Amino acid sequence: MLISDDYLKQNRDLHRGGNYGVGGQRWAPNVARLAAELQLLNDPRLRLR
Repeated sequence: MLISDDYLKQNRDLHRGGNYGVGGQRWAPNVARLAAELQLLNDPRLRLR
């Protein structure tokens, strides 16, 4: 699995707690970084041969 179950569980717990784990306005750069990492993972030039 690309994203670990532990990470998803931690995020779920934080969301239930209502603080979203990223301090309100700080979620946008985290989402942008995640999107960039996912794009890199999907880059065909990086595929293992």
